[in-house]
Amino acid sequence: MKVLKKNMKIKALVVFLTFAITTSQALADKVKVGVINLKPWGSVSTNREIVGQHIDLFNELSKRSGLSFQYQILSIPRIKESLKMGEIDMTVIFQREEMAPYVNFIGLVMPYNYYLVGKKGTSFDKAKVSSLKKVGYIEGEEDVAKKCFSDQYNPTAKMLSAPDYGDLLKMLNKDRFGGATIPSKGLKAYLDEIGQGHEFVSQLFILCKNEAYLQTSRKSTTLKPDDMQSLRRSLASMRQDGTIERIAAKYSELD
Repeated sequence: MKVLKKNMKIKALVVFLTFAITTSQALADKVKVGVINLKPWGSVSTNREIVGQHIDLFNELSKRSGLSFQYQILSIPRIKESLKMGEIDMTVIFQREEMAPYVNFIGLVMPYNYYLVGKKGTSFDKAKVSSLKKVGYIEGEEDVAKKCFSDQYNPTAKMLSAPDYGDLLKMLNKDRFGGATIPSKGLKAYLDEIGQGHEFVSQLFILCKNEAYLQTSRKSTTLKPDDMQSLRRSLASMRQDGTIERIAAKYSELD
């Protein structure tokens, strides 16, 4: 009887260990995807679900490539550092020369205008943009703000950072700076959150255009060469058949 009980315990332990190993392997096989914590690209809903334009994009990419993804909502600085360290396998952010030693640029997702916005009643032209003394930007975009504003308009202007659109708009509302640089027109949700109408921002002055790329970490131990080829093909097909544009169109922006 004792022997039977001992054998049953051993069998139960084997089953448990097999399940644990299988579960651990399944998690390990998932591609870790960093999603920027800015609306409309990525955020956590009131139901504690990760949602956004890039989530929709990655879900479709997962279907076409056959790869399974595990999402993490991260700040732009954290995403860049995690790519360098191999803590995440993949993301979509602007293409940056500084990241070239650390990532593989899999393919273009879509181009985005980089804008300067001001408070209601503010109208920008090149002369007024060049005369700004203080300008705000989102943390992690200092290189883009420098390329699109400082290098082209006023290298002596003081640049002030904010963690997200909401804080950026609050600082603009309090006259902390004369204009705010933003990487997209996806401001509607943040205007609603701070109780401001869409008239809060004036005309959107285009500073430059940047290209968002699908990028994989060179230190990834999950993605194999065949996986990256599959990602390239799947992304190309999504561009060609209009899927990326249709996904972007779902997320309302300011005109």
